[in-house]
Amino acid sequence: MASSGIFFFVLFVLYASTVAAQNVHFGYGVYLPTTDLGSPLRTLRPIFNERANDFLLSEKYTSVTNNHAHTSNNEELYRSFGVTFGMNVPIKVLQLNIEASFNKIAGSKTSIRTTSVFVESYNQRIYLRNHARAIQTLPLNSDFLSDLRNLPEPPSSDSAWGPYRSFLNKWGTHYVSETFHGSWLRQWTVASSTATFTQRQMQAKACAKLTGLKGVLPNLEGCAGITLDDMRAAERIDTQDTREARGGSSATVSQLLSGNITNDLIRKFIEEGATSKEAVRYGFFPVWAPVLSQYMSSASKEWRVATALQAYYEGFLAFKCPLDRLNTPATVLQQFRRLSNGKYQCVRQCQGCRLDKDCNLSGVSGCYCYGNSCINALGPDGRAQVQRQKDNLDRNVLPNRSCEYKFPQCRCNTKSKEPNCGADNMIPIWDQ
Repeated sequence: MASSGIFFFVLFVLYASTVAAQNVHFGYGVYLPTTDLGSPLRTLRPIFNERANDFLLSEKYTSVTNNHAHTSNNEELYRSFGVTFGMNVPIKVLQLNIEASFNKIAGSKTSIRTTSVFVESYNQRIYLRNHARAIQTLPLNSDFLSDLRNLPEPPSSDSAWGPYRSFLNKWGTHYVSETFHGSWLRQWTVASSTATFTQRQMQAKACAKLTGLKGVLPNLEGCAGITLDDMRAAERIDTQDTREARGGSSATVSQLLSGNITNDLIRKFIEEGATSKEAVRYGFFPVWAPVLSQYMSSASKEWRVATALQAYYEGFLAFKCPLDRLNTPATVLQQFRRLSNGKYQCVRQCQGCRLDKDCNLSGVSGCYCYGNSCINALGPDGRAQVQRQKDNLDRNVLPNRSCEYKFPQCRCNTKSKEPNCGADNMIPIWDQ
């Protein structure tokens, strides 16, 4: 992700103090795939007991960021959300985590480039000191533990994940691990990844949407160097445009969302952000993490069920791993399975032929793999699929490489496997 602009005022004044008896969202569950992170947060139930707030710290500072940023593809956008909201997880999990946020800013587009012009003003951060260590002893909500212990284990089929889905819908996939208080304004301009617009054109469009082309250049570093002519020209490009605003007074936020933005309104918004108590940005942690930290033995049901929760969300859902099989011949293309150590993995069939009739002669001695049981991994997300027609790939790459010429015909060499292919002819897509 490329960005430009400057921090025009950053002064950190740090102090630690106990935060007690106040609702700061810490420890409350959130079902991330349906949560728009650009809107006020809707939380579920707290996964820790009422003592959790006694362990929180408040860090006060003044930080104003006035900037713009670009992402050139979906993956860059996912990673930028991961950095902003403290989610250091594989890209497929990030994609699932921000599904609602992505759908809002992308509209009907599926593969996108983005430009955002933003102002962020923070005055307070509330968090748990030494988070990873603290959750080893932080008391869990008794109802949360009761529901967890009532989950069946281990799931024996895809349909058996139903109770796990219900549990996450009730308690959330993640809990709020930290909050940032202040104000937040962001103008998104989104184009299809195949669009030929330049970054400057998209930046100019975002600035035009903010100001409404009223003849006044916004006093924003995110629009530095952009002229009125740039904005007028960019108004014609086809983009999806979305604005987010939180923090500050309700009157100011209403003006920011409904009308054109003036320099006076920006100044007022920043000033209000210096004293706003509204949480406008969050960090998140998976709900199974404290359980795995407190129940570390695979002999405990709590550990086994928490491990299954993680596997269901990060493996089965994020990597889209329901059972997929062929009937003729009987072949498992993809499967989610439990290992002997109690952990899980998603596996697919290794690429290549299964039978001699998968191998087809082309020319004098060229062999190509296609038929009812030739497996390729060129499907969506690298999923195993049947290669039923001749491809245009080199004969020396899989799956074609699994077929070899033995006069007078092509035969299947089942020993010609791709790297990491197991003895059962399966290869992991996701491992826990």
